Amino acid sequence: MACDRGLEACPSSSASILVLGGLGLTATVLVPRVFGAEFSASVLPLFLLLPGAFASDINQVFATALANFNQPEKASRSQIYSAIATVIGLVVLLAPYGIIGAAITSSIAYSVGALSTGLYWRGLVRDVRAGHVTGATERTPLSS
Repeated sequence: MACDRGLEACPSSSASILVLGGLGLTATVLVPRVFGAEFSASVLPLFLLLPGAFASDINQVFATALANFNQPEKASRSQIYSAIATVIGLVVLLAPYGIIGAAITSSIAYSVGALSTGLYWRGLVRDVRAGHVTGATERTPLSS
């Protein structure tokens, strides 16, 4: 999956990489200056959460795209997979590693969500190209 192959998440992923990359590059200096030296220990968990933040951004793009094709249930399923990954990760990593384990778990869980919505989106694109699905959906007015 690459931008030149029609992956619509590319503009969002580029923006996310820039913002999160900037945060990652400046966190070791900015966190202690902005919040005080006592928050220096929070930089490592912040670094561990950056991949998850990126995955969450991409997940949102795919979830919105699925909803626009009248298939929001697929995005909901992905959130269930992410929640399961969260529970498993916290059971395994929280007690022995504390906040580091929680940060790792969050990044993994967000990545599970992004991967699954991405796979659902890929399947939907394949169906659209084959003519099995269109983006047209009937919209009914909201009841008053």
